[in-house]
Amino acid sequence: MDRRERRSVVRVSIAAALAMAGCAPAPEDAAVQAVPDSAVVAEASNARIAALDRGGLRERATAALRERRIHAPAGNNAVEYYLVLRDKAPEDASVGAALIELQPYLLIAAEQALARSEIAEAERLLALMGRVDPNAPALPRLRNELAAASQAVVDTAAARMRAEQARATTQAPSAPTASAGSPGQAGRAAPAAAMLELPVSVDRSGNASDAAVAVADVSLSPARVAADAEASASRTRASAVQAAVGSPPRVPRLVRDAPPRYPMIAMSRRIEGQVKVGFTIEPDGSVSSVRLLSAQPAGVFEEAAIEAARRWRFEPGGQSVTTTRTLNFALPRGG
Repeated sequence: MDRRERRSVVRVSIAAALAMAGCAPAPEDAAVQAVPDSAVVAEASNARIAALDRGGLRERATAALRERRIHAPAGNNAVEYYLVLRDKAPEDASVGAALIELQPYLLIAAEQALARSEIAEAERLLALMGRVDPNAPALPRLRNELAAASQAVVDTAAARMRAEQARATTQAPSAPTASAGSPGQAGRAAPAAAMLELPVSVDRSGNASDAAVAVADVSLSPARVAADAEASASRTRASAVQAAVGSPPRVPRLVRDAPPRYPMIAMSRRIEGQVKVGFTIEPDGSVSSVRLLSAQPAGVFEEAAIEAARRWRFEPGGQSVTTTRTLNFALPRGG
């Protein structure tokens, strides 16, 4: 079999396996196996793959495609086998073609992992994308989203820790307060409270008004402080929601559409479907923050829909507007 025939066989195998993956549900244990248990396991898997010869790598890559192990589990998927095979056989054009075919599925999987806040899995998939093509256009955007998601996880953990500390402080037993009539208490530590002295009002006779002189023992409760802050934030959010409901922004008119390309695999398999995307229309009419909301079937049309959405242009509206749109992928009839 010459190089051209071998390349054709690989492309047909990929097309068939990926089309089946888009129509059939993934096994339940695939998501569990997707994230490696530790760096030690990942290192062992890399060493095992690197020890295979060209024939073994090609055989395992083909089997992984057939069993729909495109990019998971870690250390036993088609992308990783083809990457090592490309290093060992750089002259084989069929391997490069196979990785190009698989690249959109890596992108979709990485975006879905980020949407689910699966930080470790997103890092693994982005590392594979960088190995497939270090200059992939989507890599900078995905890396920024990964950094933001990682920071969000850290912020959430810190907020939870502060809340637990405040709860523990509130539930701790209070120290006994020193009695004003006990001289022996004078040298002891002051109670855990702040003395707030109110201004004194003096009448014309020079006597202080009893009603105007006060010394208050104010407890600095962390729970009270946290409750006040939460109440203030809730009022702010409620005001923002009420303002938005009172004057909903108008969705600008679409002035330049960009029909999505029909994936070659879906066309060859006669697969149809639809994808719903969310996005933000900027004040100048450009589109940003495109994100996947739903897709039917999964793993087939998502990348084409997202690429098309980024090329849309709307009338400048002077403000940002977030909206959604559904793209239908249908084959021509009667042709």
